[in-house]
Amino acid sequence: MTRKEPTSPELPTGTLISERYRVRSLLGEGAMSRVLLVADEHDGHLYALKTAPLADADRSAQLDNEFALSGRLAHPQVPAVLRLGQDDRLGLAWTCMEHIPGEHLQESLATWGVEWMPSLVAQALNVSGFLHRRGIIHGDIKPDNVLVTGPSQGPRPVLRLLDLGLAHRCDEDDVPTGGTPAFMSPALLEGGQATPETDLYALGRAFDAALGGAEPRAALAEQGRAGASVATVLHRLSQPDPDLAFRSADDALSLLLADCGDLIDPADTPACGEAPIVGRESEFEALGQAVAALANDQLGTGLWVLTGDAGIGRSRTLREVGRKASVKRLDVLHLGCVEAAPPLEVVRSIGRRILGENAIPSLLRPDGSAGDRLHPHGLYRELIMALDESALGGRTVVVIDDLQNADEPTLDFLRLFGRIRRRGPMIVAAFRSSDETPRPVLLDDGSAKVLELEALSTDETGELVASLVPEGSSTEGIVSLSGGNPARATLLARTGGTASAEGLVRRFLKARIAALTDKEIDTLRDLALLTRAVPASFIQTLEIVAPETTPLVLDRLAGAGLVERDGDGRVQVVFEALAEELRADETAPEAATRHGRILNAWLQWPVEADRPAEMLVRHALGAGRVAEAMTAGRPAIGRLLDRGSLRAAEGLIELLRPHAQDDLAQELDDALAEVLVRAGRAGCAKKLIERALKECGAEASDRRARMLTHLGRVAESTGELSLALGHLRAAQMLTNRGAAPDVVPRMLERLGAVHFRLGQLDDARSAWDAGIEVCEPENRDLGVVSDLWNDLGVLDTRTNHRAQARERHLRALEIRRAAGDLDGQARSFTNLANLASKDGEYRRASKLYRESLRLKRQVGTLSAQAVTLSNIAQLDSARGEYGEAMARLEESLVLRVRTGDRIGEAETRLRLGLLRLEKGDLTTARRELTKTRALLVETGALGAHEATILAAEAELALDLGRVTQAEALAQHGLDLERDASPARGRLRQLRGRARMARHATSSGLADLESAAADLAGGGDELAGAWTHVHLARAAMTSGLFSRAQECVDQAITRATVLGARRLLAEGLVTRSRLEQRLGDLDESAETLTRAAELAEELLVPGTLFRVWAQKGTQAASSGMVIRAAMWWRKCVEQMGETLERLDDADATSRYLDLPERLEVVTSLERLVEEGSDSTVLF
Repeated sequence: MTRKEPTSPELPTGTLISERYRVRSLLGEGAMSRVLLVADEHDGHLYALKTAPLADADRSAQLDNEFALSGRLAHPQVPAVLRLGQDDRLGLAWTCMEHIPGEHLQESLATWGVEWMPSLVAQALNVSGFLHRRGIIHGDIKPDNVLVTGPSQGPRPVLRLLDLGLAHRCDEDDVPTGGTPAFMSPALLEGGQATPETDLYALGRAFDAALGGAEPRAALAEQGRAGASVATVLHRLSQPDPDLAFRSADDALSLLLADCGDLIDPADTPACGEAPIVGRESEFEALGQAVAALANDQLGTGLWVLTGDAGIGRSRTLREVGRKASVKRLDVLHLGCVEAAPPLEVVRSIGRRILGENAIPSLLRPDGSAGDRLHPHGLYRELIMALDESALGGRTVVVIDDLQNADEPTLDFLRLFGRIRRRGPMIVAAFRSSDETPRPVLLDDGSAKVLELEALSTDETGELVASLVPEGSSTEGIVSLSGGNPARATLLARTGGTASAEGLVRRFLKARIAALTDKEIDTLRDLALLTRAVPASFIQTLEIVAPETTPLVLDRLAGAGLVERDGDGRVQVVFEALAEELRADETAPEAATRHGRILNAWLQWPVEADRPAEMLVRHALGAGRVAEAMTAGRPAIGRLLDRGSLRAAEGLIELLRPHAQDDLAQELDDALAEVLVRAGRAGCAKKLIERALKECGAEASDRRARMLTHLGRVAESTGELSLALGHLRAAQMLTNRGAAPDVVPRMLERLGAVHFRLGQLDDARSAWDAGIEVCEPENRDLGVVSDLWNDLGVLDTRTNHRAQARERHLRALEIRRAAGDLDGQARSFTNLANLASKDGEYRRASKLYRESLRLKRQVGTLSAQAVTLSNIAQLDSARGEYGEAMARLEESLVLRVRTGDRIGEAETRLRLGLLRLEKGDLTTARRELTKTRALLVETGALGAHEATILAAEAELALDLGRVTQAEALAQHGLDLERDASPARGRLRQLRGRARMARHATSSGLADLESAAADLAGGGDELAGAWTHVHLARAAMTSGLFSRAQECVDQAITRATVLGARRLLAEGLVTRSRLEQRLGDLDESAETLTRAAELAEELLVPGTLFRVWAQKGTQAASSGMVIRAAMWWRKCVEQMGETLERLDDADATSRYLDLPERLEVVTSLERLVEEGSDSTVLF
């Protein structure tokens, strides 16, 4: 991977390249090219010209590649590559790019400071994700290829990604490995192919290098929330292990925005500028062959015309043809037919470019007169022959757009041009078909090769739209409305997700575009004052959605002053200008009058549901009509809370609170406390509630009971369960005396929740049943009723009454849907997903979890998002998708820490520890489990979780070879978990495995049989299937081959149904061992091959170990000693790597105590003792 030294000559200032670009200075120099600052003699603008030696095929090919790929990219963060060419005199190949002043990444950090790191990392991920979605891998990301504008170019840094010389499409095979070694992933350095993941690795390393290494990045983690988030993202970007790294740039950006999106301007992550070209493969193939033929002096058809409706992609296709011609080192002349242009203007331009300035007058005026008398066919023939004989004629592609505007003489010329056979030039024109424009004769008489561009198919349109809308968005509506027109599809995709203020007008107009009355038009004029700017693209969208009625309505909107038309009849929206004009120099009374007029406009709007409460309140306050503001706002806050719209509720409270007094102020404070508690903002909620309690007099028992209930919820959310129990019982005492009857249901609901988290299940059920009894007779407070049914469903799930649990959750979901409670619906979906997961219906569970996460992100409840992310991670882990599981758990952990939920943090760390354990990272797993236990002890919640954490600690002890400790931990858990439950089944399984490991075969086998029976009731399908694998191994050890066969078959069947790939691999290894013991060697080898394929995909150390060990056993039984030694040696090397990472001498000494490990070592020793060559074996 050595790089060549640059050999292109150093060009002095003032050198003219290709008779067009005047050298100003050297911008930069790399191993493959130089970049010059040049001035264009044609337009006077400055450009960046990248040059390479024309004689060096590799370097000039990189310029060709960059130019060709740039045609697929139009993005604000990718500098445009405008032209490709060469200068034979100077021996240079070149590309011309837009010139962007700025600094490379490392220097820019010194200029802007690390406080801009969230923005810069977000921008880098945004542009990388754009490239990858377009199917392009950059291949050489490093600090020198990242340019950042300086303060002189604007108030915020703007990052751009440079140098596509080594870029290639994802679907290309056998692409030579390139890049800068310091930023190449281990996989690339070992000869692997570049992938989006290797780009992300290089990006992480580039930022590390710009910061000064891993230590400054670690220091960044100490600089507050944003620093910690950026450090986490960079750490995972630079991870060589694919299971620890991000799967995509979009995943990394989502995590960064979720954690510190408030510090990142939306302008930092712009969308793509132009949609990809789809559905034009056949046209490009035909035109590409014609261009190649011209380059080889073999042109057949000289005139090509693309036809189609407006927006069908003619101009885009023309540009691509021009790019293909430039890559072939042909001259490209771009022309356009303009209405009312002088006759033959296009023909004159062709002649001037190819024949020179002086040739045209004599050809057009053969008699030498000053007039413009045309001698059509003889003159045209003479001009065509002159073009044909010119050396440039055979090397030029002329691209003509808007042929429908061409004058008749030009069409006659082109018709004759197409009928005369010649070497060149080649002309490609585009003609827009329409009913108003007559179809020229040359399209039908054989003069031209005509390509009719058809509408895109549904699949092609879907592909285009999917590249423009956020991942996971629905595209069916846009595809349907576009009718296969690429321009319409692009426009609809871009305007489909605008901000709420713009969406307001869209909802009015789009829903009632055909039925607006004059009075409503007047109302819309007033509403313009509050909606501010609406993009002109919205009006274009309306024209697409309702083409028949929009013109009439637009005329009326123009009459109302909402829109105006320019000289060409195009619509311009003037909402913003109108608002600014009316607000300029506005006095306070005038402002109040304006607010009152807007408020009246809203109140007159005939559809009450369309009236936004926040707008009503804002303008009522602006008009000084406080009573009306309160009248509109107070019920709206209640409705928003019922629907779980916490952000909107908080916004209304903030508007009203400064104007409220006495009871109204207290009411708003109470509502704000509920918002803060439900949103997981424990610190803010606690301060507000404690202040309210101080203000409460002894007689204010109603409010005191309400605040104590809120305070209990805050303590619960931070894991202080004993404190929470105290606050809720204090509230209960007040309500027992008759205070705040409306508080009783919520107080009982939270009291039951705290009992549940403390493991006091009977107390929890009593509290929730009492809450139902209080609520249901009067059917009051449906939000609390649904929560109570939800809680009882969770309790039934815990006690394995799943049919009853499902019924309760469906009942809660029905109530929440009727109330429009998005937050509650999300929780119902999560609980139904938990049930589906326990039933082994993983696909259904995954769908429900994702719907829950979508709703939770919509309403902004961070703690609830963390729960669902953790649940999805558990499903991912079960399916063997460890990278995704790790990413979701880390995101969940960040949210847990942000919300101060220490019990939730402990639960997430427990799952992280188990995942690390499964991946063989025993040291990190032990650290996570230690932190988990400490957090649970600190919060007083160990009791409810102790059986689960003991099971995890027993699993770790088994992996460390501490068999006696594992058995003791499992026994302790069984002593705590007396009732039959999935947890008891898992603990019994672990005790059985520990007993088998210390050769207590009889008791171990009995424990595993009991565990299988405990789990057979459906408490945990996955744990039950794993128990059958372990039981099969134990039965095989005991010589019970029929029982072993029965168990392994059950495990493999369940693994296939559940999609649990690691379980399937382990089942197949066990079956292979059994088949070998039974003498079915061929079957055993075939089964082991399937297991090995899965194990190599999963890269789980334990599974790989058992596969290698069995391969060694098979080889040894067939007399292939060297091959057996090779496989066993791999096992020993893996054990050695694990032992190196262990920081515990006792663990190291006991690691080999497990029978399967000891068996491998003993087998190798036996080979040496039997006389095999140890130098070959070891």
